[in-house]
Amino acid sequence: MDTTVLLVLLTLRGNAPLGVNFVNFDDLAACQARAEQLEKILTKGGIKVVENRCLASFQHFTRHRHRASKGDHGKKVKVKKKNIFLIALGEKRALVMQRDDREKCEEEARKRNATGGGTRYYCAASEQEMKCEKAAGKKTPGK
Repeated sequence: MDTTVLLVLLTLRGNAPLGVNFVNFDDLAACQARAEQLEKILTKGGIKVVENRCLASFQHFTRHRHRASKGDHGKKVKVKKKNIFLIALGEKRALVMQRDDREKCEEEARKRNATGGGTRYYCAASEQEMKCEKAAGKKTPGK
């Protein structure tokens, strides 16, 4: 499997549920520079950054498309389906697992976090899609 540095950016916008964006990088320094830049921009825009981490991963994601801008007026902007992901953030690695139900995903994250340990679990929504669904699978790997 092709290892990458994955930027995992978890955010809160107002009363909306937790959201996540992913960006793949070839090296850690480039990821960290972009993570710092994005956190400043988002915070300045009133968006709370919950986690902003660059971690090793074998998973790749489609590019993030920003919301419609003024230049998009008059164009039909297709709203993408929100994908639900259970995200495991360890000290050095990230693992993202597709889920079908937000409530069940949130409960799973709560239960896993209650057990302690160094890995933090989040359930978050994203318009991005995982490119390596077969490699990641929908099942949670054993601990």
